[in-house]
Amino acid sequence: MTSQLQQATLSNLITRMTNSGANVVLEFLEAFQQARLGVVLLEPSEKLAPVLGAGLSAISLGTTTFNDGKFRLLAFADPEVFSARYGRKFNGTMMGAQLLDAVRECFEFEGILVNSAISVNAFAVERSHLRSIGEGGLPSRGTGKPVPTLGQIISGIFFGKNLAKQLDVLVVPPGHKLAVAHPPEKPYVARSESGIWLAGVPVLRQIELVASEVLQIEARGQRERLVWILCATGFEPIDLVEQLVSVLSGVALQTKARLVHSLVVPHARLRHYYLMKRISDIGFQVHTSHEDGACFIEVHKPSGIVAGMAGKAFEA
Repeated sequence: MTSQLQQATLSNLITRMTNSGANVVLEFLEAFQQARLGVVLLEPSEKLAPVLGAGLSAISLGTTTFNDGKFRLLAFADPEVFSARYGRKFNGTMMGAQLLDAVRECFEFEGILVNSAISVNAFAVERSHLRSIGEGGLPSRGTGKPVPTLGQIISGIFFGKNLAKQLDVLVVPPGHKLAVAHPPEKPYVARSESGIWLAGVPVLRQIELVASEVLQIEARGQRERLVWILCATGFEPIDLVEQLVSVLSGVALQTKARLVHSLVVPHARLRHYYLMKRISDIGFQVHTSHEDGACFIEVHKPSGIVAGMAGKAFEA
């Protein structure tokens, strides 16, 4: 039993925080993301549960509203010790870092409730803790590297430097201007100053309205670029998604001689996977937005305009 207690790293940290009030949150988070935890794996459903993966390999994770009614992922610290003491209350394991990513992907969840393996106590990893961890996880002690911000990304566009090295606060030089396209509040089709067309779709059901405007675009002698900004909850019924894909496919076919299509899904999460995969399947270049919602950026310099996506390219 003593050996088991010594192996229960996360559970011991929970005990220290509970019994003595020790401020070891960062120590716990560092250990958490490197540890394997017990989880409850479920069949994918339409209930409020994050879905990981797609198709036959898709799974959902068990959740809890214990104590305050807020939805959190359910996890069990030190699974081997937990099973020996309380029985196997879980049917799978995942790395803590994977659970943190799942919370980042699903804004409906407040965090992760981690049950101790050596006591009746638990610790809630809250969404506010994610800011301490950052996208790439907690840095090694004493060698912290900040997560690049939108300003740093723009700075990389300005100066063409490696973003890993260019982490200074952006200062817009004289004679420069920055234009950022965010998720649309109303449907629109417009040409940006760089010559790239933007098509904003605030609601999936407005796709046909926007598509009819896109079909009116006349290219100036050569193929031009069109960036769709498509807002979606990720919980739309499959028949609506298929209708959307059908409309986009038709527009792409009718405009293939004059337009190259890209598409951004603002604030894309795991639940948007099917939508983005289907659009990617018809030949669109699909991107997410930046975490602050920026979808498309133009940097105006005296020497010309540099334009590009603010978020990452989708990978199926």
